[in-house]
Amino acid sequence: MRLVLDSAYDGRVTYYYHNEYTPAERRSQQDQIRQNINRFDMVNGHFPFGLHRTLGICGHHITFLREPIPRFISDYHHRHMSADLPKTWDFERYLKDCPYLDNQMVRLLSGYGGHLSDRMMQVAFREAKRNLQKHFSFVGFLETLQQDWQRLRDFLGLELEELAYANKSKVPSQLAVHFAELPSSLQQRVIDLNHYDQALYDFAFEHFH
Repeated sequence: MRLVLDSAYDGRVTYYYHNEYTPAERRSQQDQIRQNINRFDMVNGHFPFGLHRTLGICGHHITFLREPIPRFISDYHHRHMSADLPKTWDFERYLKDCPYLDNQMVRLLSGYGGHLSDRMMQVAFREAKRNLQKHFSFVGFLETLQQDWQRLRDFLGLELEELAYANKSKVPSQLAVHFAELPSSLQQRVIDLNHYDQALYDFAFEHFH
């Protein structure tokens, strides 16, 4: 998706920003954007809501969301593929020892990070809903990708290439997880970790679709 958007802005400049860089790298990125703000037509990537305030810029917010439980499983696979997890960690160990797995969608769309009590997660959930309603000009969904890709074309007024989604997980078979095959206790743990994300996804789908 990012490469298609980059191509659509032919001859103009886009900038990729990722929140998983170190604090020093993020500060360097932010300085580079500020210094070249008039050159960039788009800043894209994976980062929490609020970057526009940090940079002092205005613009349209655009995002695509995914059903929380498939997204959660996919993120586990991605972390293994990216060598972010010890190779020996199975899914149960991942749920036990990896921090801040809960409600990642709420965390990103609210801008709240770190340890959050249930009370603070409720605050973050309300803030994420408010941000979607107030600040996002376009919200699409992986589950209706083709339809929403056309909506994005119309919104941006760009001739975007066709976009096809295929989940090509390369995680070793012994580490691959299928939610329906998990023990009921682990299924419930995943559901609990995505409680507010599911509520936010359902709200967004009803509001924007």
